[in-house]
Amino acid sequence: MADIRKTKALKCSACGKHGGGLKTCAGCQRARYCDATCQIAHRTAHKGECKRRARELLEESVFGSKRDREVLEEVLFDTPPPREECHICFLTLPVDAAGKAYQACCGKVVCSGCLHGVYTGNPSSRPCPFCRTPGATSERENAERTKVRAKAGDAEAIKKLGSLYADGRAGLPKNPTKAVELWLRAGKLGRAGAYQFAGCAYMTGSGVQKNMQKAKHCFKLGAVAGNEQARHNIGTLEHDDGNTMKAIKHYKIAAGSGSDDSLEVLYGLLLNGKITKPEFEEAKQAHQESKGQMKSIHREAASRDKDFVSCGITPKLQRI
Repeated sequence: MADIRKTKALKCSACGKHGGGLKTCAGCQRARYCDATCQIAHRTAHKGECKRRARELLEESVFGSKRDREVLEEVLFDTPPPREECHICFLTLPVDAAGKAYQACCGKVVCSGCLHGVYTGNPSSRPCPFCRTPGATSERENAERTKVRAKAGDAEAIKKLGSLYADGRAGLPKNPTKAVELWLRAGKLGRAGAYQFAGCAYMTGSGVQKNMQKAKHCFKLGAVAGNEQARHNIGTLEHDDGNTMKAIKHYKIAAGSGSDDSLEVLYGLLLNGKITKPEFEEAKQAHQESKGQMKSIHREAASRDKDFVSCGITPKLQRI
C-alpha cells in the first residue's frame, strides 16, 4: 500500500502526469519525466536548478560523511601509491610539469624524452609518440580533442578541461565554478592532481565560496592518492595551524615523492632546530632516490636541446 501511495505521489516535472515508470533526471536526481519529449520541453526551466543540485550532489560525494573523513585520517600517512609511468618508456614520470605532456588524441601521458625523440625526427607534424596522430594545429583544435576524451570519461582530460575553463582559454568562456566541478569529477575518477587544483580553489575562493576545511579535505584526498604538491600544501596548512609534527610528516613524504619545495622547507626546519640532521639526511636520501627514478639519457637530451625546451617540451598547444 505504501508503494502504491508513493507511486501515485510521483509526477512528471513537465506535464504533471502522475504514475510509475517516470525517468529520473541524471543530473539532479530529483526531476522526473514521462519521456524524452517532456524532458526536452522542461529543459529551459529546469536547467539552473539541475546544475545547482548536481553541484551539491558532487560535493556530497567528494566530502562524504563523518565516517568517510575519519577513514581518510586513518590512511593519511600511509605510503603513497607509486608514481605514474610514461606510456612509452615505462620510466617514472617527472614531478615537473615541463617534463611530461598529456596527449589529447589518445589520452596518454608521455615524458619529455620520448616526446623529444619523435619531435626531432618529425619537426613539421610533431605526431603523438604513442598513437602517431599529427599534433593539433591550434589551441582550439586541441581543446576539442580534450572535450572528446573528457566525454569518454578520461579523468586527465576532465582535469585539463577544468584548467581551460579556469583560465578562459582555447575559445572557452572563463568559468571558475565549472572548473572546480570538473576537477572534483576528475579527482573522483582517480586524478590526484585534480584534487590539488580543487583544494587551491576552495582555499582562495575561486569559483566557489572560500572554505579552508574543504580545501584541506581536497589536499588530503590528493595526498593519499599520491600527489606530492597536495601533500606539501596540507603540510603547509598544518604548519600554519601550529601542528608542526604533522607538518613534518607530510613534508617528509612529499620530499620522498620528489618535491623540491618540501625538501627546502625541511632544510629550513633543520636550521631552526625543529628536526635533527639524521632526519633531514634521511629525507634528502629519499628525495634523491625518487628523482633518480625520473631520469634517463633521453630526458637529459631533451633538457639540453634549447630549441626543444624553448617550445615548452611539447607544443604549447598540447600542454594545457
